[in-house]
Amino acid sequence: MSVVSDLLQKWRERRLARAAKFMDDLKARYHTFRILLANNEYSLDLMRSVEQSLKSGSSDLPEVTEELLSVTYELVDGLNQLSGDRHGRLYETHHNLSDAIMEELDSLMTAESRTPACVFLDDLASDLRGEVGRQSRQPGLVA
Repeated sequence: MSVVSDLLQKWRERRLARAAKFMDDLKARYHTFRILLANNEYSLDLMRSVEQSLKSGSSDLPEVTEELLSVTYELVDGLNQLSGDRHGRLYETHHNLSDAIMEELDSLMTAESRTPACVFLDDLASDLRGEVGRQSRQPGLVA
C-alpha cells in the first residue's frame, strides 16, 4: 500500500508544481500586459505633446520625440513578449522608423527658414498660400 500512496503523493506534487508554474506564467503575462497598457496610454500623451510642440514651435520637441520613441520601443517589446516572440520583425521596423523620424527632426530643427513643420486646419489662412497651396475652384478644398 505504501507504493501506491507514494505514487499518489508524487502525482499530487507534480500537479501542484504544474499549477504553480502556470500561475507564475500567468502573473508574468498579466504584469507584461499591464505595462503594455500603461505604455500605450503614455505614448498617446506624448503624441499629444508632440502635436502641441509642433503647433507652438516649442523647443522641447526633440526631448518629447526621444521619449516617444523609447516608449514605443517598450510597446514593441511588450507585444513581442506577449506573443511568444512572433513579432520579432517589429524591432527592425521600429529602428527604421526611429532613424527616419530623428533624421527628419534634425533637419526640421536646423532649418534656416523655420517654417512650421505642419499647418493645422484650424490655422489655415489666405496668407499661407505659399506653404499650403491655393484654394481650388470647389469651396472647402485646397489645391
